[in-house]
Formats: sequence, structure tokens, C-alpha cells
Amino acid sequence: QLVSAAQSLFSVCKQMELNLEQASLSRPLLESSLKIAQVNVSQGTGTQLQVTEAQLALAELDQNIAQLQNQLANLKAQLNTMLGCSYNTQLTLGDLPQPDLAYYQNANLANNIKTAMSNSYTIRYQQEELSQMDNENDYSSIDREIQAKRNEIAMEQSSLQVAMTNQYNTIAAAQSTYQLQQQKYQATKTKYDQAVLTYRVGMSSKLEMESAKADYLSAKSAMDNAQMDLFTQIESYKGMVKGLPAS
Repeated sequence: QLVSAAQSLFSVCKQMELNLEQASLSRPLLESSLKIAQVNVSQGTGTQLQVTEAQLALAELDQNIAQLQNQLANLKAQLNTMLGCSYNTQLTLGDLPQPDLAYYQNANLANNIKTAMSNSYTIRYQQEELSQMDNENDYSSIDREIQAKRNEIAMEQSSLQVAMTNQYNTIAAAQSTYQLQQQKYQATKTKYDQAVLTYRVGMSSKLEMESAKADYLSAKSAMDNAQMDLFTQIESYKGMVKGLPAS
């Protein structure tokens, strides 16, 4: 369970890193927008309100980035503590993990549910409680308690079956999202490459190139987020099969 908890916290940390990266990617474009607004005001073609709005957008982004950095630092401190390290140990997260698609593609939901029921810590504990009831001496109430415990086990098994089915379907949705984000990434990458070429030959402005770059990097970040989510959903399913509670 400790390994599963650490893995889950790693996923949250990695997700936070991706969110921070995505937020940071927006800064160059906002800086360019601010400079253009300032130039327009100096040339009499813009208003001070446009400058103020650009400054506020940049300040709001910086505040968001600072909050994400603080949240990530707190998560890393928790992960350090969980791993038995000092809370302020410098922690570098590894590369973005690849989703175990082979596991999902070969998964048999019905068989996995049976395995999960056999491995479930909760169900095994309840079954142990049921077996202990045979040793009770108060036979006047033991029958009611046994039936109540059997009902409790049946409810837990039913809940696990529903949770496993939902998680299996969640993986399918996450995979579809990941494939869509991969397609969007390829499309924006092509547009960015074209924007770089047209800028180099003087057919487009630097702002247009920076805008295409921002779209491309944003699409990459969205694809990475989708990849991380797919990885997390598959690992959660694996954990349920092993008997861990649904996350």
C-alpha cells in the first residue's frame, strides 16, 4: 500500500509539474502583447487601458505560477516524507511514464473482477470476521449477525464490481482523449513549423510566430496531461485488481 500511495503522489506531482509548465508557456506571449500595447500607446494608436489589461493578465499569470510552484513544493515535501527522506531534500521527478496500454488491451474485466474480489483487503477482512462468528457462544443473536455480515460482504462485492467496471470504462475514455490530443499536437506542430518558415522569409510577424509557438506548446502540454491521466487510470485499475481500495 505504501508503494501504491507513493506512486499515486508521484502522479499528482507530475501532473502539477505539467500544469506549471503549461502556465509558464503562456508568459512569453503575454509579454509580447504587453510590449505591443506599450508601443501602440507611444505611437498614439493604442490606449492606456489596453496596456493596463495586458499588465493585469501578466500579473495574474505570475500569481498563478507562484501558487502552482508552492503547491508542487508541498507535494514534493510529502513525497520525501513518505520515502523516508528529509522534507527539504532536492527531489527531481523522472520522465513522464508511458501508459501500460498492453495491460489494458489484454485485460479481461470479468476475470479481473473475480481476482479483485479474492484480493480485496476489505472483503478478506470481512470474511475473516464472518469466520470468527462461528466461535461465538451466544447462539440467540449469532444467526442475525452472520446474515448481517454476509449482506455487508455482498454489498462490498457489488460496490467493487461497479467500481471496477467504471474504472475500466474510464480508461477507455482516457485513451480516446489521449489519441485526440496526440492528433491536435501534430496539427499545431505543423502550423508552428510553417509559421517559423514564413517568419524567416518575412511573410509573417514575430507575434504570429510566437502565437503559433504558444499554441504548439499548449497542445504538447495538453497531450502530456492526457498521457499522465491515462497512465494514472491504468495504474489505479491495476491496484484494484491487486486488492487496493479504489482511489
